Amino acid sequence: MTSICAWCKNELTQEEGETSVLPFFGMCGNCREMFFPRTGAPKFRRALDRLDVPVLAMDDDTKIVIANDAACHLFGKEREEIERKRSGDLFACTNTWLPGGCGKAPGCTNCGLREVVKDTYTTGKGHESVHATVTCGSPGRSHKLELLLSTMKAGELVVVKMVPI
Repeated sequence: MTSICAWCKNELTQEEGETSVLPFFGMCGNCREMFFPRTGAPKFRRALDRLDVPVLAMDDDTKIVIANDAACHLFGKEREEIERKRSGDLFACTNTWLPGGCGKAPGCTNCGLREVVKDTYTTGKGHESVHATVTCGSPGRSHKLELLLSTMKAGELVVVKMVPI
């Protein structure tokens, strides 16, 4: 079977396919160089900005470390309004209004985004197109945001590609 790059969707060479994290999904050499640069964070940020899909790099508690341009556009916010915030604060998740806020409220244990990020962070295994629903808004005035999430571990961060559905 043919393997494709989970990020750019190009077909992988046989060697790249053998190192795939997920069955039939891996990372091509070009994307690997973009995501795992040898020259540090500024190049990593520029690489994420070249992607036309929303991408967030998060820590193990879903705190956003880097947001690419497409993510800023999706949320209608500047980078400074996104980075260093927890994901629930960005999405205006209804749990952020509860005691403890994002990550500490009782409903956070069922958060699909938190689950997939934690799993990738803990196991190092990426996920491809995992369906997640985030309930956004204030109590009594909420709506659901449906996303497909793909993740990969990059050092001490989890890179999350989000596709609204």
